[in-house]
Amino acid sequence: PFAAGANLATKLMRQQLQSLDPAERQLVRRLADDATLASTAEFTALPAARQHLVANIAYAWLRDRAVHQPPSAATARQSFALLQLINDSAAPGQMPPVAPQPTAPQDGHRTGLLALGAGQEEARSYADVEWRLSYHDLLDPVAGYPVGSSLNMGRLVARLKEGGTLQLQQFDLLEITSLSPRDEFFQPWTWRVNAGWDRQWTDGDDVLTTQVNAGFGWTFAPAESLSLFGLVTGRLEYNHALEQELDVAPGLAVGARLDSQLGTTLLSTDYYQFTDGVERARYALRHNLPLGTNLALRLHAQRQVTDTDRVDEVGIVDAIVTDQAAG
Repeated sequence: PFAAGANLATKLMRQQLQSLDPAERQLVRRLADDATLASTAEFTALPAARQHLVANIAYAWLRDRAVHQPPSAATARQSFALLQLINDSAAPGQMPPVAPQPTAPQDGHRTGLLALGAGQEEARSYADVEWRLSYHDLLDPVAGYPVGSSLNMGRLVARLKEGGTLQLQQFDLLEITSLSPRDEFFQPWTWRVNAGWDRQWTDGDDVLTTQVNAGFGWTFAPAESLSLFGLVTGRLEYNHALEQELDVAPGLAVGARLDSQLGTTLLSTDYYQFTDGVERARYALRHNLPLGTNLALRLHAQRQVTDTDRVDEVGIVDAIVTDQAAG
C-alpha cells in the first residue's frame, strides 16, 4: 500500500470520483464495463467537458482493475474503446477544474521522528522520549501518504516516572495498519499487524510484555473526512504476571478517524479475552494538531480496564520533529 506511484494514482482517482455527482459516478461504472453506452442519452446529455472527464475516470478505473486480473482480449478492446471516447470527447480549453493533484511523497512530512512528552498515569506524573526510525502513522499529516495507512519500524518510547523510575514503555519492531475505505469502486480489506514490546497493567503491576497481534476487517467512510473501522483481532502475549505466561487472546477493535482543519483525531477501542479467562479493554482518544509540515502537538487520553485494574492516562507530546527525508 505504500508504493508511491500506485498511491498517487489511487488518490487522484478517488478525488476525481468525489468531484462527480451520483449519476456521473454510475456512468463511470457502466462505461468501464461497456464503452458502447457512450451513445446513450444519459451520456450524450452531459456537457462535452463532463463527458471527457467521465470517460477519463472510467478508463483509469478500468486500468486499475486490470492490474489485479489476468490479461484478456476483452479488457484490451474495452480500453481501446474508452481511449477513442476520450479522444472524441476532448474539448481543449473547455475542461472544468479537476480535483487538485495529490501531494507527491517527497513533498510530505519527513519520516523519522523525535518527540518529547509529559502526562499523568494513575495520578502519577511521567515524561516520555519517543523515537521512530521511520515512516508514517495514523495521526501524521496525510499529504503525500496513503490516507488511513500506518507503517512504523523501530518505534521506541522511554518513560521516566515520578519517583525516578526509568523504563521501556514501548518498542515496535514493526507496525502496519491499512484503513482504506470500501466503496462501489474500491474494495480493500482493512488489516493491521504489530510485533514488539508494550506495557500492560496486570494485577496492579505495570508489566512489560512481548507480543504479536493482528487484525482483519472493514473500513467505511460515511463522509470524505470520516472513516469508521472494525476488525476481528488476535494477540499472542508473553506476560510473566499472567497465570498462563504465554497466552493467546481473540478480540475485537473498532474506531473512528476524523480529519479536520484542526488536525487528525483517532478514537479507538480494543478488547481481548485470553484463553485463561482474563479480559482486557483499552479505550483511547488521540489528536494530532499540526504546527507545520514537520512539527505538531499530540494529545491523548486513555483508559485500560482489566479484571483487576482500571488505569487512566492523559498526556501531551509537545514536540514532534521528523528528521529523515521521505521517499
